[in-house]
Amino acid sequence: MVKTETLFKKASKEEEQIVLSFLLKEFDTKVREIMNNKSIFIKQRGVKEVYIVNKELKDTIEFIRNNSLELTKNIFLAGYPIGIIHEKQFQLEITGGFYFNKYMEKRLIIKTKQFLYGKDIVLANVNEYTLPFKKGNWLAVYGRGKKDSGLFYGVGKALVDSNELSSAPPNTVIIKGYKHRPFDLGWYLRFEK
Repeated sequence: MVKTETLFKKASKEEEQIVLSFLLKEFDTKVREIMNNKSIFIKQRGVKEVYIVNKELKDTIEFIRNNSLELTKNIFLAGYPIGIIHEKQFQLEITGGFYFNKYMEKRLIIKTKQFLYGKDIVLANVNEYTLPFKKGNWLAVYGRGKKDSGLFYGVGKALVDSNELSSAPPNTVIIKGYKHRPFDLGWYLRFEK
């Protein structure tokens, strides 16, 4: 078996551009606010995990790397995980959705908790949406139950435009559920050992 070394480093210009392009597309002008005094770091061990690191932590990492013994220079990870880079595309994951949800103006409010079990969100399960959205937009998904009204459930990519919903059948899939990908809070429970 080949041993893979874990590498935690500041993102290259190309990696940074991949993440920033996604953020610009999804959050437009709020990117400056989101990324103010923050850097993008990558933990690479097969998959490239993306982390946001604030300025103070970045300075600490650089200090440790520049002034410490050889053994402590290999920092395993730091910051807040937001997603992965796969095949030169950034993939937002649940922790990134949680981090960015306050900036996500396109929200889908659903009636039941099926999304938390990795199931699709169909039109019949939608209570409302906050702003019109296009196919391919990332939406923040929230609950609208008696006990969890306003609770952030996760994120998902729209499979249809919101202007199609008024004439769509109730079983129209708006967001595909992913049992084995971390897009909803239920993912943590499904894979708890």
